[in-house]
Amino acid sequence: MLLIIFAPQVVGLFTRDAAVIAAGVPGLRVLALTQPFWAVLFVQAGALRGMGNTRFPLLITGTSIWAATRLAFALIETIGGGLISIWAPFLVLAP
Repeated sequence: MLLIIFAPQVVGLFTRDAAVIAAGVPGLRVLALTQPFWAVLFVQAGALRGMGNTRFPLLITGTSIWAATRLAFALIETIGGGLISIWAPFLVLAP
């Protein structure tokens, strides 16, 4: 929640350029929404690896990352959208 609320200030820590801040804030907010899903993924994958099942987490994580990357590329090529189009597929395809 803090990244969503204070996104302009967080991006402002890295640059003073208003155009960069305006472009970075929406992307950071979408990325902040993915964090809880990624946390669950890391815990579940770690639990499975701890039980000796390493293949399933590898397949699921690898497949979802490549699918999100391909979807992001398709979105950028068709509709544009900047950082939102890059990070939104990771939110949609979070395993």
